Amino acid sequence: EVAGPGEGRQSKVLRIEKPGSHADFERTLETADLLFIKRQNSEEVSHVVLWVGKIGESRGDVPLVLDSTGEGRRDEDGNEIPDGVYLRPFTPTSWYCQSASHALRLIPDAGK
Repeated sequence: EVAGPGEGRQSKVLRIEKPGSHADFERTLETADLLFIKRQNSEEVSHVVLWVGKIGESRGDVPLVLDSTGEGRRDEDGNEIPDGVYLRPFTPTSWYCQSASHALRLIPDAGK
């Protein structure tokens, strides 16, 4: 369980360990899972993205994540990433895939 939403409330979550391969991410994760990313060369989690998957169109038919990025970042091809919140490709060589730690899936409380 995790805190929230709201003071004194708890929400159930399912922890999903890092899938073994890029293809396993697609089979295991569901849209809206929170994917935790580790800091480079560390086990410390430094970033969280929202797993979108293959909803809509993506470059090369790869799954997508929703992420926010500050200035000065580059993608796996060396292209500058614009500031802000964007859908980003989740490729086998992407930072997201290479540095993923685990995911959390929020379990809705059907009784409330």
